[in-house]
Amino acid sequence: MFVKGMKGGPAKRHVLFSLCGEDTYAGVVMAAVYNEITNVENAQTGEEKAKAGRNLAIEISIVQYSVQCAVNTLNTSI
Repeated sequence: MFVKGMKGGPAKRHVLFSLCGEDTYAGVVMAAVYNEITNVENAQTGEEKAKAGRNLAIEISIVQYSVQCAVNTLNTSI
């Protein structure tokens, strides 16, 4: 879990799994990453695409760091 939560949903703090923004009964895997991919696709200007790309890189790095921490934690048990 990460403390800051997802952009627009601070209560959604799980990195790999959270509720869908449109349908609270549905779950989404890596929701923050997919939200940023949508932002990249919907960006109108080069500046918006660059900003969305940076945000996408941040969200991917959060997932990567979280998985790496989990692996390191479980490394002695695996």
